[in-house]
Amino acid sequence: MKTIKELLGSKKFVGALVTMVTAVAVKLGMPEVQVEEIIAMVSPMLAYIGAQGFADMGKEKAKIEEGL
Repeated sequence: MKTIKELLGSKKFVGALVTMVTAVAVKLGMPEVQVEEIIAMVSPMLAYIGAQGFADMGKEKAKIEEGL
């Protein structure tokens, strides 16, 4: 249960989950208008998550360098 809470607390995981749900909805035949609306809402969030991942890489590098 702790692992699930940690995953749901991760912005990167939530973004991946939303993307997967959207892809499944498209595959199951969701009308195009709804898909476009979902993509318009999700895209900024995914861009933020990607940028956060990039920033986190720098933090980990700094931690490693401090330890040396």
